[in-house]
Amino acid sequence: MHWRCVRPLFWLALLTVLAGCGETPTGRSQLVLVPGPLMADMGGDAFDQLRNTQPISRDAQANQLVQCVAEKIVAGAEASYPGLDFPERWEVVLFEDPSPNAFALPGGRIGVHTGL
Repeated sequence: MHWRCVRPLFWLALLTVLAGCGETPTGRSQLVLVPGPLMADMGGDAFDQLRNTQPISRDAQANQLVQCVAEKIVAGAEASYPGLDFPERWEVVLFEDPSPNAFALPGGRIGVHTGL
């Protein structure tokens, strides 16, 4: 075999060895390419960037509703998957955006658009 043909296989094998194995909430094995703490840091950086570039809603009633819904969702997830390590604290932000969207980022960050 020529090195050009072997090189991709070498990198794939190296990546497989260096990557860890994890388990999904349903118990299935999965390949973990990025460690959890690094994912949480990346999620925090992305969330900070969003907070610095997107307007945040100051509507107290809307923020209270979003907080309440987020608490119920987190409690439901924790009850459904008791073996997982969930963040101790969740940061929930309501962004002024007309699109009907919400998202969660690693490390306990939840963003909700006012359009939702």
